[in-house]
Amino acid sequence: MKKLFVLFVLVFCMVFVNSKQVFAASYKEINLSDEKNVVQSGKYYLKYASGHIYVSRSKYGNYDKTPLQNGCFCNGKQAYYMNRAGKVLYRYNLETKKSKRIKRIISAKKDFSASIGAVYGGKIYLTCDREDVHRYDTYIYSISKKKVIKKIKNCNITASAGKYAVSEPYYDADDSYDEEESGTPIILYRFTSSGLKKVKQLSDCGEVYGFVKGKLYYIKKQKLDRTDYPVYQVELYRCNPNGKHTKKIAAFTSKTGWVCIVEVTPTYCKYWKYSRSNNAGLYKYTYKTKKTKKIADSIER
Repeated sequence: MKKLFVLFVLVFCMVFVNSKQVFAASYKEINLSDEKNVVQSGKYYLKYASGHIYVSRSKYGNYDKTPLQNGCFCNGKQAYYMNRAGKVLYRYNLETKKSKRIKRIISAKKDFSASIGAVYGGKIYLTCDREDVHRYDTYIYSISKKKVIKKIKNCNITASAGKYAVSEPYYDADDSYDEEESGTPIILYRFTSSGLKKVKQLSDCGEVYGFVKGKLYYIKKQKLDRTDYPVYQVELYRCNPNGKHTKKIAAFTSKTGWVCIVEVTPTYCKYWKYSRSNNAGLYKYTYKTKKTKKIADSIER
């Protein structure tokens, strides 16, 4: 009898741990477009059309309109999303096709809004603008406690994978925006039972591209001189989700304009190179061969 009890406890613990791990890692951000208009989540399909997201049990079946929008997080059974005003958190059930109001995050009187940055470990991470300065704060909402349990200043989760997330805490003021230099510090965090723990800062001035095939890609930017026709440099880095084994895999310099990386894969990247005459060319750079190929003629921006 004692052996059966011990076996039962062990099985229960294994089921509990596994279910907790599945829950923690199962929510994925939904971002659809006209180019990528269908994605599968569990046994459901989400489809984008005319600015709305629809759901169906069959990829080619009848789709029902949902209140979901890009930026929601779905685990194949339900999805968390903010209303269009970015003030109230909701949960949508894919099977019943019903929404439930969870919590007002931002007062209706406030002129800023919140968006979901990540859902992990029974917590929803919500990013909102700060009224006083050009920075972001992140609110941590506990699903089990049904309340916001913590606020982290200067944090804006822009990408996450597993137990790691990256933040770009600042944004440019309208009156001081520099198109060529625009970028913010990039900070790597780890999800913990109490919220977030800073791992390290990856860049002083850059942009997060995101996680691709289990690797984190991010961009460093710098202005190499301060002449009337400055030289700009953009570098592409790749590392493990925990920030280790960082490697610079590409670097682009422009003397007449600026460079914008628009697509990243494990083997190549694509970037626009703009000139001061407002023309642009699209290029493909292969990491292994270190060769660049122009794939589109110059066009008007």
